[in-house]
Amino acid sequence: MRALNNLSMRIKIYAICVIFVVPIAYALVSYVGQKNELIDFAQRERRGLAFIADVRTTTGAVNGSGAELANQLRQIDTTAADAGQGMDTAAQLAEFSAAARAVVVLPAGDREGKQPAALAVAFDKTAALITRIADESNLSLDPDLDSYYAQDVVTAKVPALIYHLAIAKGLLQRAATAGPPIAAGRFDYREVAVQIKADIAAIGADFSSAYRGHDGASLRSGIAGTLDAAGEASGRVTALVDTLVSDNAAPVDVAAVERSLAGANVAAFSLWAKASDEVERLLGQRIASLRFSMRSTLGMTLVLVVLSFGLATWIAQRVVGPLGRLEKLAEAVRQMTIRCAAITWETMKLAGWRWRSTACSRRSPKRVIAARRTSASGNGSARSRPVAPRAWGN
Repeated sequence: MRALNNLSMRIKIYAICVIFVVPIAYALVSYVGQKNELIDFAQRERRGLAFIADVRTTTGAVNGSGAELANQLRQIDTTAADAGQGMDTAAQLAEFSAAARAVVVLPAGDREGKQPAALAVAFDKTAALITRIADESNLSLDPDLDSYYAQDVVTAKVPALIYHLAIAKGLLQRAATAGPPIAAGRFDYREVAVQIKADIAAIGADFSSAYRGHDGASLRSGIAGTLDAAGEASGRVTALVDTLVSDNAAPVDVAAVERSLAGANVAAFSLWAKASDEVERLLGQRIASLRFSMRSTLGMTLVLVVLSFGLATWIAQRVVGPLGRLEKLAEAVRQMTIRCAAITWETMKLAGWRWRSTACSRRSPKRVIAARRTSASGNGSARSRPVAPRAWGN
């Protein structure tokens, strides 16, 4: 405490500023660390979304030529090594690649018989791969309402719809070859129709929940048209299936079936791509918002710290300086007062001595002689000495 008392007022003010800045700096470091974790979380989601985009493109190439599929598989391998780094997707990716190759290697004369089943297997492996990517890339753990339900459409609902459309394609092609199903054979048709309707309903429910999010209005405006188109195209497929399982089913119109299936697949892939774009946009907005919030907080904190030290400097110059000079003046006055008091005391002592001397000089000779005798007798002298008379001056 004595050492603190010896510090100047300027140093004390700066020390107070530092004491307050230290906990603020600690809280700021924690805040920045938390924001960086959220940014890294969203960046990993974007990596997973880029991986899924290549999976979607490769899935669309399954119905194409072998060369096109081979190019897409090479591209997805590159993406897996880059965007998919750290994601445990090797086994699922290998199974998906093998299933996709199994579709394009079918003999030309046998494609119509085995292609739907091979497509269903390939799309099933697609869903498994995307599920693993979603789990490993934090997409399935998205914290925002709008992007969470939108990514659920991308990673689960649309792949399931495409898978069920592939099953419906096989059933409709079977009906075109062998005629409408009868009796127990109708169960598979009814089941796939129910599943497609459930997929469309689940996609609509997810987007309805996403619309309640912070960016729900922009999401609705961006996705509503594509969602309606996918629902209508899938509805035409389910209508064909329902017609086949009715009691008065007419012969299958192969051209109508092909148009309906092609339209439904195109609409489903369009919805998949559009939903992916919307999720990417939402993630980009979240990252930008987090960075802006972090930079704003850092800037405001820096300004406050600079202002606090500026205020301390101003106080030191405008207040502490005059107070210091006033302290010195007060100390000088105190020292002067002490000296004046000492001088006054000495003066009073001298004046008292002089007064006593003057008082003694004004006594009569008889009184002085009597006082001296009294003093001598009070001192216990063995013999009293006569006091000689003193010659007094005028």
